[in-house]
Amino acid sequence: MRSTEFEIVRSVGDQWGRVAELRCDTLPLGGSKSVGYLRDALDRLHTVLPDAEYMTLAGVGHTAAFTDEQPELVAAELRDFFR
Repeated sequence: MRSTEFEIVRSVGDQWGRVAELRCDTLPLGGSKSVGYLRDALDRLHTVLPDAEYMTLAGVGHTAAFTDEQPELVAAELRDFFR
């Protein structure tokens, strides 16, 4: 059985402590039109990774990087992050 994104996010459960151990640059990206549970997950990431750079892309949802959405918007943010 294939897991849905919601099940994957929910399965993180008590793993947030492990996420907080990350010691590298991170760029959690979200879209202003993303579904609520994904925005909630990004908010939680912000809590456990306060030094990470966060970006909410206006007008797009979770699939912004798909070719039929706005991949150029995602690519521009990634280019800036990796410079």
